[in-house]
Amino acid sequence: MERVRSRRTAANPELYAEELRDPAAYERRMAEQDKAKARTTSSEVGYCKPPEHSRWIPGQSGNRLGRPAGSHNLRTLVQRIFAAKIRIRLGDTIRTVTRLEAAVLASLNNAMKGDHRAIREVLSIATSLGLMDDQPQKLVLGNLSSFTNDELIEFRSLLIKAGPKTVPSK
Repeated sequence: MERVRSRRTAANPELYAEELRDPAAYERRMAEQDKAKARTTSSEVGYCKPPEHSRWIPGQSGNRLGRPAGSHNLRTLVQRIFAAKIRIRLGDTIRTVTRLEAAVLASLNNAMKGDHRAIREVLSIATSLGLMDDQPQKLVLGNLSSFTNDELIEFRSLLIKAGPKTVPSK
C-alpha cells in the first residue's frame, strides 16, 4: 500500500486518475514497471555490480576445489619427519629408532664425550621435561582408617597437587 500512496501525488495526476478508473490495471502496470526496473538494475555492470554470469551463487563456496587432499601444514610435516624410522648402530647391535630418538641419542653421546654445546642441549632437554626436579621415588602411607571422608578427599587432593607417586602400604 505504501508504494501506491507514494505514486499518487498531485505532481502526476494522470496516474492518479488511472488508478481511480481501473485499480487492477493500474496494479498490473506498476508490477510490470517494477519487473522492468529490477531487470535493468540487475544487469547493470559497474562498481560493486559484476556481470550476472560471474556473480557468486548463494550457498556455493568461492573455493570450490578447496585445499588439495593430502596437503599438510608445517606441524604435520615435521611430525612425520621426526617419526620416520631409521637404523642406527649401538655398539654391536643395530636398532630401528625414530629420527628424533636418534638425534637425542647423538646429542647425549656427544655430551658424554665432553662437547660443551651438547651438554647444554641435553641439560636443557632434561630440565624442560622436569627430569632434573627432586621428586621422591615412592610414598608409603600408613593406616588411614582414622581419617574422615572429608579429610581423605582433602589429603588426596593435596597429594595430586604435590605430584608424588603413591604406593599402597603392605
